Amino acid sequence: MFDTKFAIVLRDDLAVWQKLNVTAFLTSG
Repeated sequence: MFDTKFAIVLRDDLAVWQKLNVTAFLTSG
């Protein structure tokens, strides 16, 4: 159960990082 919860949190974290990276890329591009 803990592993699943951690995996979901990790996945959400990656999604947030992807949005930040795309935003930074578009802003700097």
